[in-house]
This record gives sequence, structure tokens and C-alpha cells, in this order.
Amino acid sequence: MAYTIQTSQNIDYILVKVEMDVTIDIASEFAKKATSEGTIVGINKMLIDIRGHKSATTFMEKYAFAHGRAERVGITRSWKICLLCDSGDERTVLLETVMRNAGYNYKVAYSESHALDWLNSSCRAPYHFGYR
Repeated sequence: MAYTIQTSQNIDYILVKVEMDVTIDIASEFAKKATSEGTIVGINKMLIDIRGHKSATTFMEKYAFAHGRAERVGITRSWKICLLCDSGDERTVLLETVMRNAGYNYKVAYSESHALDWLNSSCRAPYHFGYR
């Protein structure tokens, strides 16, 4: 399988562990399943761990995901999402930018502790425009 989805031990976020390079179709698939699971249990936070793999999406795919496809797969702007990736993975920075510009509370992190601190904080992503 390309990914696993589970609820965190303390039941406060959905963990998506990706096991291959991330294409737009894989991202859409796991986002849909994770948001469905989160909605069922009353969680609107997601940690997507792609460490050891990379984003294989183009600029246009990232933009299209942020500006339409994300909502179609169930990600509303009430979700708080953190992408955990390898240090130096510059392909993910653009996704953070387009997701924030589209009004999503989205962050890229390079350490698990930083990602969890941000997910568990009450803050929104820096430069977030106040969408709810």
C-alpha cells in the first residue's frame, strides 16, 4: 500500500504515513480517506509524514490541489494540516505557499517534534489570512 492512515495515540490528529513518492492522485486519495476518518471521530488535524520520499507533483498540480481539488476531497479550511518531510526538501515549500494563499491552515515541518508542537498549538499557520 502507498500509505497508512491511523488516529494518533491520544486521539487528537490523523496520521498519514506515506510509503512512496507522492503524486497528486495519491495525495488526493489519502486526503479524502483521512478527512473522512477524522470527521467520523471528530478530529480536524492531520500530520502527513513523507520522510524518506518526495513530492512528485508539478507546480500546476499543487496549485490546482489548493484551489479546488482539496475541497473536493473533503479538506475544509477548518482543518489544520502539517506536512512532515526531510530537511532540505524544497519541493514542499511551494505547496505550503499555495495552500496558505488558498486559505488553508497548512505548514511544512522538518522535525517531528516541531510538527506536533504546531499541530497541538492553538496558532494558525504564519501569514494565514484568517479564513475559517
